[in-house]
Amino acid sequence: MSNTEKKVETKQAAPAKKPTTKAAVNQKAVRKLARDVSREPKKVTKQQAHAHHLRIVRKQRYMRFVIDCDAQAKAGIIEPAKLEHYLKTHIKVNNKTHNLSSKVKTKLNKNRVIVLARPPFSKRYLKYLTRRYLKKQVLRDWIRVVSQGHNTYKLSYYKIQQNDEGDESE
Repeated sequence: MSNTEKKVETKQAAPAKKPTTKAAVNQKAVRKLARDVSREPKKVTKQQAHAHHLRIVRKQRYMRFVIDCDAQAKAGIIEPAKLEHYLKTHIKVNNKTHNLSSKVKTKLNKNRVIVLARPPFSKRYLKYLTRRYLKKQVLRDWIRVVSQGHNTYKLSYYKIQQNDEGDESE
């Protein structure tokens, strides 16, 4: 047998291909196109990028703490604006004062000081700073800081019982 005869025999020995329909050809083309599209980097519009950024920002929650000094402010003993300023200047973020950036925000709402902070922040730290402020104002002997709820402190007066001098002499 010569080489040409061998080639002819091998061609005849190969099984015949199935006839392809238009639908089968279209499905193959669609699959190939889908693979090619998935490999290309996605093009993101500005609106989609902005919406994605907003979703990320929404996930970053702030913890809300309230220091209520309503009775003392009405009596003129404490000015809530000064307490807020004291907190702004003395709260430490990353072991530094005056470093609040976007992690801690303070605002004044009537006679309440509201502190908004990112999660690694302690309510007890606010109590500590408030007590220091009262000590600095020489009010610590008359006013105390009492927890009112999960995220609220209230400044209240100590209850002082006064005995009448006439009762003691009897």
